[in-house]
Amino acid sequence: HNSLARHRGPRTTTTCAGSSFVRAAWTLTRLKVRCGVWRWQPLGKGTWRNVAGVQQGSSYSLTIDTRLLRYGRAASCREKKIMIAGITLEHLSETILQQRPLKRDFVAPTRQLTLVTPNQTPSLAFNVDNRDHLAELTPLALRRIGAWAGIPVKYLDLISQGEHLDLLSTNVNHWLQHSEKKRLVRMLQTDKTTARAFLSERFCLTRDHYDLALHVIPRLRQAGMEVKSCQLTDKRLYIQAVDSRLMRRIQARVHDRVVDDTLYAGVVISNCEVGLGPTAIDPMVYRLLCTNGMIAGKSLRNYIVGASNIHRNHLGYNLSGGMDNPDAFEVFKRDTISATDEAFWLQVRDVLDAALSEAQFHAIVDRMQSAADTQLPIEPARIVEVTAQRLDLSSDEAERLMRQLFTDGAGSLYDLMNGVTRIAQDSENYDRAIELERLGSDVLTFDPSIFAKN
Repeated sequence: HNSLARHRGPRTTTTCAGSSFVRAAWTLTRLKVRCGVWRWQPLGKGTWRNVAGVQQGSSYSLTIDTRLLRYGRAASCREKKIMIAGITLEHLSETILQQRPLKRDFVAPTRQLTLVTPNQTPSLAFNVDNRDHLAELTPLALRRIGAWAGIPVKYLDLISQGEHLDLLSTNVNHWLQHSEKKRLVRMLQTDKTTARAFLSERFCLTRDHYDLALHVIPRLRQAGMEVKSCQLTDKRLYIQAVDSRLMRRIQARVHDRVVDDTLYAGVVISNCEVGLGPTAIDPMVYRLLCTNGMIAGKSLRNYIVGASNIHRNHLGYNLSGGMDNPDAFEVFKRDTISATDEAFWLQVRDVLDAALSEAQFHAIVDRMQSAADTQLPIEPARIVEVTAQRLDLSSDEAERLMRQLFTDGAGSLYDLMNGVTRIAQDSENYDRAIELERLGSDVLTFDPSIFAKN
């Protein structure tokens, strides 16, 4: 089974037949095992035995220490050749085109809005042009209403459940009826009508996912870039693309030897239609070894002179027509909304070019080489503890980071960065995976002294 791939420590042997015995000295031993579901039990000092049947075709990593046993599925970079799992560009384009005619936007005085709970489901009811509308609130839209009404999140979550829904209606409707403002309700009419956003009437509608894709995707293709991963979530549209022609290698230590780590320039483009953030274009560095993507976040860009990114706020035109119009009305038809702001798209073009510039790519890679040369203490537990606190990682993410560092090493700041971006691949939430790729760049700005014990 080629069980033993690399190891440290003397007197280490392995047998691939029968019960597969592994004998390890008290020093740290690293094994990469290709097999099925393995269960290990102690036979004595430094000895472990496989007591389960072997199933071919799966990848496992095993780290053995006489004080600690760690094992996990597909923890090795070399055994998993994917980026963040998303959808194909064709699927993304098809979804955007299908949803475009199903989107509707309304501006209404809050006094004409009512929160109701048919079938125990929080929904928004209102009337436009003598026609009643009922839209089921998405969790995001409900939270936006709660934030607008000043309802604490924990209390909102409590009263949004079945037996407390009357409290939800009472709280929200009280504030809807006592406000003089107007709000924009963004709806999607598929097999059911959903209210996906509850926003300011000044929210800009002229640049949605369709407009962004229409301008950005052809430009990526013209530049010869490969879209590695993309996704359309309830919160954002994401496109991650790599330019394989802009490449550089850095010297990085992998276990006991120095290797050339191949890096490519890339870019991450995101857009939000529900008020969580602006259109953003950020440079990314794509690592060939683990197919990790590290997005150059704000903290890293502050270290780099001339780093470029675009963060365009969505606030724009006042859609209410002034207080002279007291009634709810539907905002511009979709063909009107699709009229583009030429100046904005020229800005997108320029920032996209800047994000892929050789100067910026090499500046980011220089920082990564510096991180590869920055050694860390040899206590992974302390490294993970401090990193989890600084990056606000969940307990599950911290555990996966610990497993990753035991598998691939935690000798340098660069190893730690790769560990953070690697666990993004295992995230079930694409929005969180992107956030982890951004947090990876924050690691490059860490001062190693933060890992020292007080």
